[in-house]
Amino acid sequence: MLPTIWFRNRWSWVKTTEKPALFRGAESTIYIEEPELGPYQLIMEGSPKLLFTENESNAKALWNWDTGQAYAKDAFHRRVIRGCEDAVNPELRGTKACGWYSLDLGAGETKVVRLRLTRRTEPSRVIADIDGVFTERIAEADEFYSFAPATLSADAKNVQRQALAGLLWSRQYYHLVVEDWLKGDLGQPKPPASRLNRPQCILGADLQR
Repeated sequence: MLPTIWFRNRWSWVKTTEKPALFRGAESTIYIEEPELGPYQLIMEGSPKLLFTENESNAKALWNWDTGQAYAKDAFHRRVIRGCEDAVNPELRGTKACGWYSLDLGAGETKVVRLRLTRRTEPSRVIADIDGVFTERIAEADEFYSFAPATLSADAKNVQRQALAGLLWSRQYYHLVVEDWLKGDLGQPKPPASRLNRPQCILGADLQR
């Protein structure tokens, strides 16, 4: 099991963006440094092996283009599945990181692994009290969705709750600048000329004007 944390890669195509960092902190803890967010930490229960790499495409494998980048986003697969120890950063830092848990489970057996993301100023007991935090959050959610009409059956209330939860959790942010996409990202291979001739690209370029 590889619970993973990473930064969305903006530094490769927006040169004014300061590159964030993940690195090993205390035991089983990944420290997080990002200028706008401030210092955070991801604390993992137990003693997983921490792996670090960069959240950047493996240009050599994809396009046979050597960028000089030693660590790429496919590093965890290469390390865990293929056994390539040099795929991950031995300095234990990067922009993508995970905890490597090796679990042996019997038929029907379950295993719970607790992780918690907090500000670095939080006390070290954050793993110990995580079950209590979950209980509090469940109670808060029950209170939030308690406005369902009394005339609804228990099943209908459950359907309403799932529908409303879906609306909240499915909100996503889409960032596409067609002009930049047509030209290609900085530091990346130039896109094929055929990209400019696709109808959706021409329409997108018209919308940009």
